Amino acid sequence: MTDEEAVAKVDGAIKAAQKRVGNDQKLIREDLRQQRLTDPSLFEAFKQIGQLMQQTQQGH
Repeated sequence: MTDEEAVAKVDGAIKAAQKRVGNDQKLIREDLRQQRLTDPSLFEAFKQIGQLMQQTQQGH
């Protein structure tokens, strides 16, 4: 998936989690874990976003 698709997928997952559980960070993390179990591509999207963040921090 493209970087833009990964960002959109992760953003959508986070917003869906917030809608379900509110702003409690612990509950959001648990909701996201559950979403990743049912949608393996979400895990890949999170991984891709993590790599993008590392590249950005390193100035590449």
